[in-house]
Amino acid sequence: MKKERTKDKQGRNGKDGIIKWLVVLALFIQIMIVIITIFSVKSSKEAKENVQQRVIQTVEEYASEIAVELNRMAEPGKTVLYYMNQYGDEDEVSLAKVAEALCVSTSAYEIACVNADNQALMCSGEWVDIEGLSYYSQIMEASQKLLEKTEDTEATEPETSASKATETIETAYLYVEDEELGKGKRAIIVMLLDTAEREKKLLMYYPIEELQVFLDAKRLTGEEFCMLADADGEIIEVAGLDHGFHTGGNIWNSLKEAGAAEEEIAKAIVRMKNGVDGTVQIETSSRHRTLVYADMGINHWVILMEVSQSYIDAASTTGWRNSMEMIHQMAFIIFVFTVIICVMITRSKIMASKRNRALEVKADTDLLTGLNNKAATERKIEEYMERHPDEQALMFILDIDNFKKINDTMGHAFGDEVLKSLGMQVGSMFRATDVIGRMGGDEFIIFLKYLKEDELLEKEARKLCDFFQGFQVGEYVKYSPTSSIGAAIFPRDGQDFNALYKSADAALYTAKERGKNQIAFYKDTIPGIQGGTKVEKYR
Repeated sequence: MKKERTKDKQGRNGKDGIIKWLVVLALFIQIMIVIITIFSVKSSKEAKENVQQRVIQTVEEYASEIAVELNRMAEPGKTVLYYMNQYGDEDEVSLAKVAEALCVSTSAYEIACVNADNQALMCSGEWVDIEGLSYYSQIMEASQKLLEKTEDTEATEPETSASKATETIETAYLYVEDEELGKGKRAIIVMLLDTAEREKKLLMYYPIEELQVFLDAKRLTGEEFCMLADADGEIIEVAGLDHGFHTGGNIWNSLKEAGAAEEEIAKAIVRMKNGVDGTVQIETSSRHRTLVYADMGINHWVILMEVSQSYIDAASTTGWRNSMEMIHQMAFIIFVFTVIICVMITRSKIMASKRNRALEVKADTDLLTGLNNKAATERKIEEYMERHPDEQALMFILDIDNFKKINDTMGHAFGDEVLKSLGMQVGSMFRATDVIGRMGGDEFIIFLKYLKEDELLEKEARKLCDFFQGFQVGEYVKYSPTSSIGAAIFPRDGQDFNALYKSADAALYTAKERGKNQIAFYKDTIPGIQGGTKVEKYR
């Protein structure tokens, strides 16, 4: 009857467990339905945002390529400026040749080596007074800004290494619509100034039309076009098939005149001036497009690309459809997933239990001998004592005789081999339920459980004595270590670990006093141990 009640109770517990799992699964399915619904609503918006982000990244690539091109041109110019600072401008012929070589090796069409008197030596060898140039104020303003960046840095003597000396050279970029040096071109002037020397400058004239190579690269639809503008929207260069209303000089003014929303334009201007990349929708009476902008990292100049809104919409729709297909697949997978998750939870519990057990075993194991370590030995013995306070058990404490001498004469590696071999062999002699551990150094504890008859005490003591009669270590040279052993009986000689350990340790001390290589019991004598090993009574 009792078994039947237990079986019925187990059956009810099993049914209750199934119901709980079904409730959990039902709740999970409802949550998934809500999540899918929310995801479906947001998927269209996210798809559009993803397309816009991809377009922004494309414009950022344009901006990065142009910035790299200008910075790459400035690098060899630093060497020429260093040459000017080292050797002066007295040798006009040599300096002009150096400037000409710089023109050949870079995209610059003109080089101006400016001395402290604002006189510039050109590649042709002609001297030009730059104070008469219309953009002279731009040069001086840019120079002042470079010096202000380093005004707290003390000037140092020029280094002997040109590569180190150029570390104080700073770069500024100026856009001029007419450079007035006979070329009559629109140009970007790459100006180099040594902030340590402060007097001489190098002006490298980069033709603005060279940017067409970068701006004309079509990476999306083949119909978009790009432009370079400053932070105020003044257009520096435009490339593309259809410039449309962007030929007016200022992109924002052109958009306002075309009917674009001023609020959107104002937000874009603020973001651009703060160096934040983004997009702005352009809705006018004649077109609906997206303007993408990215900071170039130079003078707050930005690269702008106008993309057809139809491309954005088509790409967004494709992304949304892909998302919906994924939603349908997810709905099909949910049922399978709910079944699999039950199996996984059960399996994970089993695996976690195994892992925890493995970690516990590892934490309890002495690394050298593979036995229990000190903490595990104490804990397991104490657990037995608490659960079986009246069950007789036997504790041995082993201490290898003259272990220090073994280490000193035969080496610590051999000493470790003695401990390891002793641990392996003793560990295999007794039952798996017994507790065998290393307390540290050459001290071991053997705790034998459930020894109800006194005859078993004698038997286990004799087994341990016989073991040391034949215990040898060493592969080529055999060595026979001996051991002094102290024994105490639970609960007679101690009712907790500390008391029993002290009793066994006192017996061990007696064994050592009486010449080592023997076993001694606390209080009582166990007669009949043969083979030359004495069993002594502790007094």
